[in-house]
Amino acid sequence: AVADKNGQIIGMLTNRHLIISQGQSPVRLVMQINRAHSADELNGITRILPGIVQHILNSGARADVISRVITAVSDTVLHKLMEFALQELGPPPAPFVFIVLGSEGRGEQTLKTDQDNAIVYADMPDEETNRAAENYFLKLGTLVCNRLNSAGYDFCTGNIMASNPQWCQPLSRWKEYFRNWVYTSETSGLLNSTIFFDFKAGFGNADLTNDLRAYLFELLNQRGESFFYHMVSCALLMRLPVGMFGGFSVSSVGEQQHVFDIKKAMMPLVDYARIYALENRIAHTNTFERFEKLYEKGILNTHDF
Repeated sequence: AVADKNGQIIGMLTNRHLIISQGQSPVRLVMQINRAHSADELNGITRILPGIVQHILNSGARADVISRVITAVSDTVLHKLMEFALQELGPPPAPFVFIVLGSEGRGEQTLKTDQDNAIVYADMPDEETNRAAENYFLKLGTLVCNRLNSAGYDFCTGNIMASNPQWCQPLSRWKEYFRNWVYTSETSGLLNSTIFFDFKAGFGNADLTNDLRAYLFELLNQRGESFFYHMVSCALLMRLPVGMFGGFSVSSVGEQQHVFDIKKAMMPLVDYARIYALENRIAHTNTFERFEKLYEKGILNTHDF
């Protein structure tokens, strides 16, 4: 409560006012993104993020909290850009969902990250409507991916983006993709599964992602034993950045000389959680949440960590 010199209450100061008054606040940044009136206002918006992360790091925040803050900002940017794009292109011809993959799909983004996304849309009744939907959603994916790049989320070097026709497909085609990846032991299929099986709805109709995940679990019920054998074999090939005597191993050549690759160090944990979560039909994609659910189900215990 705020009082005047006579002790009379004249106003109220809330935690919201305190948060907004801070220059380095993730809440303030999210509000700024939501207040944008055009996509151009979001160009380079992520340049503000490192200062915010430094501020909350200095405040003693845990790594998982920081990761969730970064992911929350990217989710907000995506939502806003999708709204602008839909206003420009008009109503979509079919239900759809813009899915995010990999680290963003797990809610584990870092400051230096690129795009991994795709579009899933409902199957159309005939060739003509399917062609119209294909053209619309490819335009949508291209527009949004370009604007994400302008906002500070770099294009994926592997072209795993909704602007790529291969990853902008109806639900039936996505089910074909998933089936091929589960039923074959090719390296490309296993690599795709580590990226695409960590998916979540970024914007749109979440029922499509639920349908796709249910289909994935159905495939694993049929072919899981062989698939997991190859997944585990592939994960065990990952070389940890640890030296002969147990110390950290750093790069010895190139621009990254003397740099410790923390992402490479974390990947075995991410793979471990993914394999166990898929095997036990856990829908969560975040690594921490996967471990928590596995612990709750009694599949893992404290000795396994």
